[in-house]
Amino acid sequence: MNDLAVGIKAGLIQTLFYPLELLKTHSQLKHPFIIHKEVRRIHSLYGVRGFYHGCRTPFFVSMINNEILFNVYQYYKCALGSFWSGFVAGATTSVFLQPFEIIKVNRQFQTPLSWNRMWTQGLYRAGWRWTFLRESMGCGIYFGSFDYLHHHLSTPIAGGIAGVLSWMLIYPIDVIKTRSQIIGIAYIHQPPSVIGMVLTIIRSFVVNSLIFVTCYQ
Repeated sequence: MNDLAVGIKAGLIQTLFYPLELLKTHSQLKHPFIIHKEVRRIHSLYGVRGFYHGCRTPFFVSMINNEILFNVYQYYKCALGSFWSGFVAGATTSVFLQPFEIIKVNRQFQTPLSWNRMWTQGLYRAGWRWTFLRESMGCGIYFGSFDYLHHHLSTPIAGGIAGVLSWMLIYPIDVIKTRSQIIGIAYIHQPPSVIGMVLTIIRSFVVNSLIFVTCYQ
């Protein structure tokens, strides 16, 4: 399968489960976070479309990001091994992702956003180090664990578990990243809701299982 087709398929899969990503972001920014109340609030204000607010940019970004990620990983795999080639691939894509991460989290939280405000805050100052750590460490764990697991388990199960292991370890980094990238809101010091991590684990298992079985098997 060519790189463009892989990127499109991966982007579609990630977008399909975008509502869980949106609720994860809300859980990191709101305290207390009660999921059924938040679901009702979003639906009453925006309807079903509210759960896909801001998803167009992530769809196109994920297409390009997955293409870069897997190509860099494959290029360095023989020389560096699975973990470190994944680390390098994640570090590479973090440079590309950073501006779009700011756009995504602000649109998910309905924060007024303009390029002028983004430039003022700094595209590579607002949570840049946390994006770098999340992507590099997360992709290292992701590819390293998948490379081991797929010798013992089926491809979709190995992919799903690899995604879960990665997110369980980097979730605290993602919380800090999200909170530092919201524009115009003071930093939140309360602990995030546990439900956000539960949503992330569910989404990660399903999405990564589907990505590996449809795109890379």
